Amino acid sequence: MSTSLQLESKTTRKSGKLKSAGSSATNSAAANVKESRKFRLFVRDRRSNLHFLVDSGADVSIIPATSQNKKKAQYLLYAANGTEISTYGIKMLNLDLGLPRDFQFPFIIADVTKEEHKCKTAIITPFGLYEFNVMSFGLKNAPATFQRFIHEVLRGLDFVFPYLDDILIASKSNQEHEIHLNLVLERLNTFGLRINVSKSVFAVEEIEFLGYLITPQGSRPLPDKAQAIMNYKRPENIQDLRTFLGILNFYRRYLKDAAKNQALLHEYLKGSKKKDKRRIQ
Repeated sequence: MSTSLQLESKTTRKSGKLKSAGSSATNSAAANVKESRKFRLFVRDRRSNLHFLVDSGADVSIIPATSQNKKKAQYLLYAANGTEISTYGIKMLNLDLGLPRDFQFPFIIADVTKEEHKCKTAIITPFGLYEFNVMSFGLKNAPATFQRFIHEVLRGLDFVFPYLDDILIASKSNQEHEIHLNLVLERLNTFGLRINVSKSVFAVEEIEFLGYLITPQGSRPLPDKAQAIMNYKRPENIQDLRTFLGILNFYRRYLKDAAKNQALLHEYLKGSKKKDKRRIQ
């Protein structure tokens, strides 16, 4: 019995996300202002009349990568580990930009792990430079930070397999599954998280999760994805071949003698560039 939960967060504002930036932030922002200008989005919320300048272009490139990256999706079908980090959930802020629909901007409520990195998150506003006290989704380390957070939320629940905001709950029986589901919901509630019911699937024998079909017997490729591979047209050039092998390798674990059978195809890729249009002889 399986359940897949899609996380959703309460729409609230939380003060303290930004603070006035110091001289170190000024230097960081000035050094990157020209490069990041094309990535900026200046918006006004008509409800609160607050102005927001979203500038992730510079942030992504200058913050050192975290030492622990998020686990690869295929590994999470088997195990999940937890790592402590001071985080407080994920919040969404609805902005009315005067367009036909509202836009939601997500914020991960988590301490920036190193004080010296805060200056590198500086953004330019009409009121001066400001830097983040919490992790925004535009930053390079945001996915890894949230992955650590969700592991902390679900620490000790060995029947749960989370990948960012997707959570798989696997149980051996209906009765056990009800207990497991209640434990997860209680844990999410404790950390101020809630689920998006419309995107969640409850108490089924088979379920699609991260590109795989999860069943009581294990996992296997999704039938439509497998059929798409079978019907894939023969690659005509190196770039086409690279694309095909990338698709094929997503399900590599299910292919017998994959390395041996694909060795000749990989020979064509040696010394080639990413967009190599040379025809395959």
